[in-house]
Amino acid sequence: MYEGPYTNILDDRILKWQGSKNGWKEFAITLSFRTPKFYVGSINPVMEQVCGRPLGLKFNEVTCEFYIVDAYFGLMVVRRNGGVAKQLVISAEGVLFRFTP
Repeated sequence: MYEGPYTNILDDRILKWQGSKNGWKEFAITLSFRTPKFYVGSINPVMEQVCGRPLGLKFNEVTCEFYIVDAYFGLMVVRRNGGVAKQLVISAEGVLFRFTP
């Protein structure tokens, strides 16, 4: 079931709106080895290559999966309850996706 809305932020997190009482809460991350000390709240563009940069979000209402297109890590998916995203693909026909200039 789709809820939300959701938004992506520079430090690799996907946030979900939990209503005016609770505000924005972390829903998903693109890295399993993420260390909050270095990533959370980072606005350093150099860290973007390490942290990732979610660019596109899409919820599949049939499978209840949440898809993420990341500038550095390609197409990813996370289950309906959030958590660490799983990388699905980073290339096509041997060519890496590059969603950055």
